[in-house]
Amino acid sequence: GDMAASGLIGGWSSMAYLACGLMGILVANRVSRVIGKHKTLIGALSVGLVAFGSSWWLYTPAYPELSILCNGLNGFSATGLWVVLPAMSADVIDFDELNSGKRREGAYTATFSWVMKVGMMFSMLIGGPLLQATGFDAKLGGVQSPETVQGIRLLFAGIPVIALIIALVLIQFYPLTTERMRDIRAQLELRRGSV
Repeated sequence: GDMAASGLIGGWSSMAYLACGLMGILVANRVSRVIGKHKTLIGALSVGLVAFGSSWWLYTPAYPELSILCNGLNGFSATGLWVVLPAMSADVIDFDELNSGKRREGAYTATFSWVMKVGMMFSMLIGGPLLQATGFDAKLGGVQSPETVQGIRLLFAGIPVIALIIALVLIQFYPLTTERMRDIRAQLELRRGSV
C-alpha cells in the first residue's frame, strides 16, 4: 500500500533488469563461443527457470527488496535468449539451404517475428481472464483476498515455470549442435564458396 516505497522498489527492479540484461548479452555471446549456442540456450532457459521459480519466495511483503534480485535474473535470462535465438535461426537457415539449395532468410525471419507477435498477443488476451479467474477485484485496489493473492502468485510463477520446462525438454531434440553446424558450413562452402 506504500506507493512511494513501491515506486522505489519498481525503479531499482527496472535498473536491475537493465544492468543484468546488459551483462546477459556479454555472457551469452562469450559463453556461446566456448560451449555452443545450444548449451548456452539451455543455460539461459535454466536461469529463467530459477528466476521465475524463485519469485515464489522473492516476491514477499516482508522483504520487498528481494524482488529486485528476481527482476535482475529475469533480465539476464531474457537478453541471453534474445542473443542466442537469432543466432540459432541463422543455423536453421544454413541447414535449410543445405537441404533445399535455397536461401530463405526472409521467410524464416518473418515467421520468427510473426510467432513472437502471436505469442505476445495471446498473452495479452489471456491475461485479463486469468486475473479474473483468481477472483481479483479492481475495486478493492491493493487489498485483495488471501485466496486471490495466492492465485496471482501461482499464475505468476507457475505459467513461466511450466513453459520453461517445456522449452528445456523440446531443446533436447534440437539437432543442430556446434559440430553439426561446422559440417553444414563446410558442405555449403564446398557447394557455393565461402561467404
